[in-house]
Amino acid sequence: MCEEYPNIVTTDTLKRCWVLLRNSTTDKDLDNVYRLLDADLRPLTPDQTCEKSKEIFEEHKQLAQEYLKVQTEIALLSQHKNEMVKNLTLDSLRQQEELRKLEDEKESLIKLYRNLKRQLEIMKSQRVNSAALSNAQMGPTVSGNNGWFVVPCQNPSRQS
Repeated sequence: MCEEYPNIVTTDTLKRCWVLLRNSTTDKDLDNVYRLLDADLRPLTPDQTCEKSKEIFEEHKQLAQEYLKVQTEIALLSQHKNEMVKNLTLDSLRQQEELRKLEDEKESLIKLYRNLKRQLEIMKSQRVNSAALSNAQMGPTVSGNNGWFVVPCQNPSRQS
């Protein structure tokens, strides 16, 4: 679990310890937590005839409980960190995909804009050419009074 801390107790042991520490209601349960430690870290059985040996044993049990609590917290926080890094990586990938889609959409919209602008210019050009052609076919116009224009008739056969 924690490669950077090779001396940390295994994950299964930590999970059992965590459950025991969190759900424990009796001092008896907490007194036995030290048994979860590796053999070389467990307190030695005290000499029952020596009061100092019993005190050292109790102190060692307390230290073992503290050690397991700290190791459990380190392992759980490390696991939480790894999950957060994984989620961050997934979020980063999602954001990169979203960015790529938005850039593609932007490029498509730019192409559409240019195409529509070109079509508009063509239509304007056609209107100008059409109006000029229409005026050329109609002949000269004569300006009258009050803003009226006299347009000569184009079909001479109708003039009678």
